[in-house]
Amino acid sequence: MYYTLTPDLPVSLWTVHEVVDSAQLTTLTNLLLNRTYALRLLAFTEVGDGPLSTVINVTTDTQHSMHLVLLAGVRVRVRIGEG
Repeated sequence: MYYTLTPDLPVSLWTVHEVVDSAQLTTLTNLLLNRTYALRLLAFTEVGDGPLSTVINVTTDTQHSMHLVLLAGVRVRVRIGEG
C-alpha cells in the first residue's frame, strides 16, 4: 500500500506500508491531524505486480480518531497518532 499527503508526486516517492500476506485488514498509524491522505494499493504475486488501485482520499479530523476504508478489497484503518 502507498500513501501520501502530496498525490501529485510519482507513486515511487509515496510512503510504503506493507500489507502482510493475504491480510484483509491493515492499520496506518502516526498520521497528522487535519490532513488529507491519498491511498493506493498494489497487489503482487509470484507472477509480478498487479495494477495500482484508484486513489482513495481520507481526511484525518478531530472528531474521528480512526477511519475505516475499503481499498481494493482490503479494509484499511487510518489512525491519528500512535496505533
